[in-house]
Amino acid sequence: MLLAIPQAHAEEPDVDIIYIPQQLSDHLNIPLFASEILISLLVLVSIALPLSLLKAKGLLIMIIMFPTLGFLIALGFLPVWLFLMTILLTGLMYADKFGKLL
Repeated sequence: MLLAIPQAHAEEPDVDIIYIPQQLSDHLNIPLFASEILISLLVLVSIALPLSLLKAKGLLIMIIMFPTLGFLIALGFLPVWLFLMTILLTGLMYADKFGKLL
C-alpha cells in the first residue's frame, strides 16, 4: 500500500543563476556591479562565518575561500582583478612567515 505523499512539480525555472545580479539590480535600483559585489559578499560571509565560529585557522579559511572566489568568478559575479588583488594581499600578509621557513 502506497501512501499519498504530496509532491510539488517545478516547471521550467524563470530565473537562471547567471541573471540573478541583473534582477537584483533591477529590483533594488542599484548598479549591476554593486549587485554582483553584494551577492558575492553574501556568499563569502555565509561560508566564512561558520568557519570563524568553529575557530578555524587562517590557512583553512583560505583553502576554502579561494575556490569559492573562483566559483564566483566563473559565474560572472566577481571581476578577476578582485581575485588577483586578494591573492596579492594574502601573499603579502604571509610573506614574512614563508621567508622564515626558507
